[in-house]
Amino acid sequence: MRFFLSLTFGLLTSSPSVADAFCAEAWFVRNLAFDRAGYCFGSPLGQALFDNDDCSTKSPKLSAEDQRIVTAIRETEDMVGCNIDTTSRFMAVPHETLWRGMVDLAAPADWASGCLGWQGADFPLYAAHAPGARVTAVARAGMVIEWEYDTFAPTGWEFITLYTRDFEFLGMGWSNTQIDTALCEQMAG
Repeated sequence: MRFFLSLTFGLLTSSPSVADAFCAEAWFVRNLAFDRAGYCFGSPLGQALFDNDDCSTKSPKLSAEDQRIVTAIRETEDMVGCNIDTTSRFMAVPHETLWRGMVDLAAPADWASGCLGWQGADFPLYAAHAPGARVTAVARAGMVIEWEYDTFAPTGWEFITLYTRDFEFLGMGWSNTQIDTALCEQMAG
């Protein structure tokens, strides 16, 4: 059972640095889907982050899953009031390297919930929602497991983020492990 916490929206609208990081990540993930579909970026920022070396079209065809992710991100960007300066040639993107390595994407969400102090067995996170995908991180006892992304993955798969108890980022990825909330010291959200 997952508990949802809409504190993120309040945090986003009250803290410019948190909103900037959220908006940068949302913009990047949304445009990463287009880059992978062959989109040729016209903006200086798009060209700087995605380079256009392998682009082929201004009208890419997204997979059904990526289209749902792009739609969800746009709706959240509108609700939060994101306004990325695409005339810039630089933008700090949270977890950019990890996102580039993800086979399947997830949409940054305006909600979050977490398992504070996981007490269960270790389990891997993957770059894709598929058995045998590359492992991106391992959830271990004592970590904070957070759900903060919308997904349109096959049943049984979730995109989660791992943090220390002090909320230092450790990793993120896809999991098909059923998280028993009874094995959390505490739930937030």
